[in-house]
Formats: sequence, structure tokens, C-alpha cells
Amino acid sequence: MLVLLSESPIELRDGRVWVEARVSGHSLWGIFDTGSDGTAIDSDFAQSIGLSSQGWKSGTTVAGDVEVEGVGTVEFDISGTVLSTSEANALPLSKQLKGLEFILGFDALKNSPFVIWPEKRRVVFGSFEDTRGSAFALDGDIRPTATLEILGAWSHAFLDTGSAQGISLPRRWVNDHAERLGISTRAGESKKILDSKYESLKFTLEEMTLGNSTLTNVPAEAVESEKGSFAEQSSFWGNVGNVVLQRFESIAIDGRKRSLAFSQQSALKQ
Repeated sequence: MLVLLSESPIELRDGRVWVEARVSGHSLWGIFDTGSDGTAIDSDFAQSIGLSSQGWKSGTTVAGDVEVEGVGTVEFDISGTVLSTSEANALPLSKQLKGLEFILGFDALKNSPFVIWPEKRRVVFGSFEDTRGSAFALDGDIRPTATLEILGAWSHAFLDTGSAQGISLPRRWVNDHAERLGISTRAGESKKILDSKYESLKFTLEEMTLGNSTLTNVPAEAVESEKGSFAEQSSFWGNVGNVVLQRFESIAIDGRKRSLAFSQQSALKQ
């Protein structure tokens, strides 16, 4: 059961979940990113509304290290639900992706339970109870994680509404299991995140289990980089993007209680 607080339309642009929010009286569009532990705002916009710099610090993307400028507390009003972060960073987002004015990370999203309805193009904020739910699989990270099983191996998987991919896996693990996966690992392509590059190899998983759901013919990629979280994740793990998440009717996430639920049926009871 979901106790409704507010709801807002979302858009799927290039495979990512986008949402409209009001920041300091301005209407902005940005990525609703459960896979990011931090929130960022476009540096040009931050300067235009007078957000003062709190100094530079080291940050990391999935592909490499970056220097980020802290601008402190920023509030995002999404159809009446206000989500706040005390440590927003300013990045040249609009220069990297046209129209991108913020990335709303899980440091802000954890402050209110929500349910994403991919097909209905809605996100609903409130509080919910669902006996089919489960606890986040990984204790040491604020982001939502579920259990993942591929080829009989169990690990954790990050749920990433900011990813346009299916499921991303470490290149090393894929190489070690290439024969059982039925793929060749001799080719790949170079991709870029901000100023950092990483390698990606596309393939298809015949079967995988996410939480309690078994999925077949899942688009996947093997990823590798010299720096960043891709490089740090040398063991088996998964990053689950929207190509997979859209197979569920709804995904309910409660950052306070550290619980989540996938649903093939309606979680919103009138």
C-alpha cells in the first residue's frame, strides 16, 4: 500500500529517467539518478543564482577521477515534494549533455520513499508497505542494491535509473566466464563520461535473476577503466540500468528503511 504524498511525470530521454524540479524558483530538467551517491547541479546555473563555492575536492565517476566544486545545500521541489542535499557539487553538465541542468543523486532521493512507474512515466512520492520487499543487498553504500545471480554466482547489483544500459558487469569477470556466457571478448568500444574514458563490450545474457525475478535475453555490457568505480569493482557485481528496470511495472525504493520492491502488479491501491 502506498500513502500518496505527491506524484510527478518523468521522461525517458536516451534511456535515462528525467524529471522536472524547481530550484530557487527556476524550473529545471535533470536526471533522476538512483545510481549516483551524490547530487550535481550545472555550474553555469549555480553561478547564475549565486550559489557560492565551498572549495574544490576530489570526486569520482564510474570511469575516472574528477575535481568538483562544492556549492553546499540545494533544494529540489518535485511537484511539492522537496528533496534536499547539503553537499551538492557544481559540474559542467549542460556542456556534457544537452539540456542537463542537474543530476539528482541518492543523497537527496533517500529522503523520501518513492515508486517509479516506467510505462506510466510517473514517479510517486510517499510511504509504502509491501510484503514482497527486501532490504538493500549492500550495507556499505547508500544507493539501492538488490541481489543478482548469473551462472550460479550471487552478488549485489546497483539499481541505476541514470543509466541507459541494460546490465553492466566487470570486464575481468566476463573474461573469466566468456566460454559459459558464449561470447568473444576480443572487441569493444571506447566511451566517455565527463573527461574520463572506459571500454565497453556489448553482449546478451541468456538468463539472470534480479531479486526474486528471473529475466531472459538481457542486454549487457562488460566494462573496464583504469580509474573510477569500474576499476575498483574487480569482483562480481552488477549495475542495472533502465533497459532492465523498464521490464518491471514499478520499482519501489525507501532510502530511509533501506528497502525496495519490484512489482509486476499495481503497488498503488486507490
